[in-house]
Amino acid sequence: MISITTVDMPLKKTHHAMVKKCVNAVIQNIKKEITIATCSDKYILEMNKQSLNHDYYTDIITYHYENTAEKIEAELLISLERIEENANTNNVPFENELARIIIHGCLHLIGFDDKTTKLKTEMTQQEDKYLKLIIDEANK
Repeated sequence: MISITTVDMPLKKTHHAMVKKCVNAVIQNIKKEITIATCSDKYILEMNKQSLNHDYYTDIITYHYENTAEKIEAELLISLERIEENANTNNVPFENELARIIIHGCLHLIGFDDKTTKLKTEMTQQEDKYLKLIIDEANK
């Protein structure tokens, strides 16, 4: 099950199906209980401080609750303000940046990491691969 909820900033209903496609593209053939919670920069900054002891804005925080061969239970907390800013900075549509961030969080859930330059490069390649799949499917 994939659910989408609002903390203090709602995601447009028109984006819900695409978000679910991103999760399902990355996490296949396993039971999943994943909540996508949308929020503001202010909220995610506070959660980043509390949860990770990081005093900076981020676009996503991935919370792993259960991660086994049979089931993934998690929450992806995403800042819609940060995604909008990143989309503008990178000159890409909001939907593409949103998809990339959801894919990024899901890659963390299946074991990818981005703590080193090499791992970050590998993760970006995976993001690009899944983003291309989602975009190609949308353009059919």
